Amino acid sequence: MTHSTEESRFGLPKQMRLKSSREFDLVFNGHVYAADDTLVINAIRRADECDRQSVTRLGLSIGKVVGAAPARNRWKRLIRESFRLSQHDLPRGLDIVVRPRRGAVPEFEAIKSSLNALCRKLERRLIK
Repeated sequence: MTHSTEESRFGLPKQMRLKSSREFDLVFNGHVYAADDTLVINAIRRADECDRQSVTRLGLSIGKVVGAAPARNRWKRLIRESFRLSQHDLPRGLDIVVRPRRGAVPEFEAIKSSLNALCRKLERRLIK
């Protein structure tokens, strides 16, 4: 299936995603996280953070504890879309791994609000 340029223009580019297990391990080994009723986010500041053009990259960790495949896929779609729409408002130069809080309901507005608030909280913690 070929994507039109219209569809790819609105996608999440590969440079904005965490891809390897090494990248995920670096974030989790940083031991810096923030949580609320909807999401848990781990984060590290990348070495290239002094570059003003440095993007924040997203990784997802959606375990089977969330539910069956359709439920996990819904979480992934909503988190990716929230990230895509909020990327220009988020702090720059972070690698984040996002996972749903146990028992949370996948609602777009709650996810988007939580993502923004928790990323700002993490940025303050990483500056210290």
